[in-house]
Amino acid sequence: MDFVLLPEKPSSGVVKTSKFAVYQLPTTAPTIEDDIDSETDSDAEAIDEPVEICKEELHSLYGRIFAQFPSSMALKASLEERKASTDPSMKASSMIYGELVDLSAMYHVFSVALDAGEWSFDEDIDVQPLSFCDIGHGTGRVTIGAALFSMSQQHKHITEKKSVKLFQPCMGVELMDSLYDISKEVQSMYNDEVQRLEATASSHLYPMVSFARGSLLDLSILDWTKCNFVFANSTCFDEVLMEDIGERAQQMRRGSIMITMSKLLPHTAGFTVVEEVREKTSW
Repeated sequence: MDFVLLPEKPSSGVVKTSKFAVYQLPTTAPTIEDDIDSETDSDAEAIDEPVEICKEELHSLYGRIFAQFPSSMALKASLEERKASTDPSMKASSMIYGELVDLSAMYHVFSVALDAGEWSFDEDIDVQPLSFCDIGHGTGRVTIGAALFSMSQQHKHITEKKSVKLFQPCMGVELMDSLYDISKEVQSMYNDEVQRLEATASSHLYPMVSFARGSLLDLSILDWTKCNFVFANSTCFDEVLMEDIGERAQQMRRGSIMITMSKLLPHTAGFTVVEEVREKTSW
């Protein structure tokens, strides 16, 4: 699934913004077990910190990856798939395509979330590893943005203060075949760029990126509740879908962060809003 219609068009002169809500599952939540077995966390602990890359190079890298996959192309592909489908659920508003495309906006939202959150997943670990998932990743823009944010210097003052390490791995799950297929090409291009960066490195230091095909509600495909930093581009999600997401999110580890866009998690999910931020968007 992916959401929020985001056509690439010239600005009308009106600055439009969308609200991002940053949630954290309280560390004292009685319904969340301490001993959740998270393969993503164990992977992260074995990874050294990547060499930091300057902002300009990261923006250039992002541009190279997505130059072949503008949001207008993804929008067309998703519309054609939905039109051709005989599945009534494909006509639902939750299936409307759109992605957050601005890398600087992603960085700002991630920074706000990091600064607002407090982590204590494992008292035996001095630096807490954070794993990332975009539920309904579209063509993978935000997942790639999270990986590039991990390589940047912008989060350093926050991660050192909070004693956390970003983001390993970076994942996404997407229902629509047309968007998933594009994301796999994006993943391949990202891997090529990382290999170029690591050509002189002695080990694999950069965030791993992976994408899964299927419903975000089917945790057997990708159990995003084992991640501790989850993003949902939820502007077009209906109430039922938000409730289903909230129900599954209760399984996340204490202290986990979840970011939603325009729509709020149901109160029954047990999360607390720790910050809200508005960011410029083009829809």
